[in-house]
Amino acid sequence: MGSGRAPFSERACGGNKLEMASVLIQRDRVVEAAAILDRYPPGMLHMPLASIIWLNNRAFAHLALVDDDPAGLEAAGRLLAEADKRLKKASARDLGGAANSKKLQSALAGTRAIERVIDKDGRAALQQLKIAQQIDDGTSTPYRTVERELCSAEA
Repeated sequence: MGSGRAPFSERACGGNKLEMASVLIQRDRVVEAAAILDRYPPGMLHMPLASIIWLNNRAFAHLALVDDDPAGLEAAGRLLAEADKRLKKASARDLGGAANSKKLQSALAGTRAIERVIDKDGRAALQQLKIAQQIDDGTSTPYRTVERELCSAEA
């Protein structure tokens, strides 16, 4: 842990590996998050909610680390396609309610936008962000605003 950062404890997230990986991603500790996600992939019987979050987070990690792994773009695309497939099959109830379902749809569109930027398709990235904004009912988070600005610059 030569990064000077305090070790991140599983206890801080109640032992929930998926939640811990999500927090690490938010703290820009993507390599650590990817390692956790790789150690604890969802099984066939996992709830759709956990599986879709895992797929989205792992796709994001591939995209964030694409400079170190050129195959990451393709891997992220496969993971996002699987997440989309599972999202279409799941009911809002399977995903923790309508509000949670919308958050997942929006998050997937945001990750797909990042994928499109890395693949040098700024217009498709902007389209994904528009989809995310529509799902978010027109409200915009600071993160979504940054995504939109980056995609606009790329387009």
